[in-house]
Amino acid sequence: MAHGQGSLSQDNTQVHDDSPLTRLDMLRFARRVVEQQTVRQLALIDRWIADEERREYEQRRGQERLEAFVPVPGALRGRTACA
Repeated sequence: MAHGQGSLSQDNTQVHDDSPLTRLDMLRFARRVVEQQTVRQLALIDRWIADEERREYEQRRGQERLEAFVPVPGALRGRTACA
């Protein structure tokens, strides 16, 4: 085995040994870290998008309900109140 190389697990990641890490090992590690952070950040952004879509839907729904109950100007003219 070459210096700095540990044995590889089934998913091709290095199993810990006492050899120092090579530049390639460090680059692969950095890539995994960036990939994990990216996945988490995308999930967070997707939640923000879903939250905003929900807020917009609720706002539109509330506006539509309000418009359904607001009388049209002049619609009540000529009506007498029941006593």
